[in-house]
Amino acid sequence: MQIPIAYKGTRQCPKDVADRITNDKVDDRAIEWIDSAQKLRILLQLNGAPRILMDLYQMVGRNTYTARRIKELADLDLIEYCTLDRKQVVVLTKKGERAATHLKAMLDVLTEKTIEASNE
Repeated sequence: MQIPIAYKGTRQCPKDVADRITNDKVDDRAIEWIDSAQKLRILLQLNGAPRILMDLYQMVGRNTYTARRIKELADLDLIEYCTLDRKQVVVLTKKGERAATHLKAMLDVLTEKTIEASNE
C-alpha cells in the first residue's frame, strides 16, 4: 500500500500519527487518503471517532448501506484516527490494510452521495 509520506506532520496528519508511518511499513496499521467533496466540514478528530462517525452516519441518512457499515466499524472500534477536511478523508485503522481498504470503499460511496447532495 502506498503511504503519502509527504503529508507527515501536516495539519491533516498529526505528528503522533505520522510518527508511526514509515516508508516501508505502517506499524501493522493502514492509512487511506481519499479526495472528498469541497463542502465537507472538519468533523472527525483524534480520540473522537465513534461519536463523530455517528455524525457521518446521520449526514448520509440512517437507512443507507454506507451509513450502516460506517456505524458498524465505529461500533467494532476499528477506527483509530479519522479526519475530514475540504480536500481529503484520512483514516487510520487498528486492524491493518484490509480494514482500511474496506472503509475506503464505503467512504467513496459517502463522498459520491455528499457531492450529489451539495449539487442539488
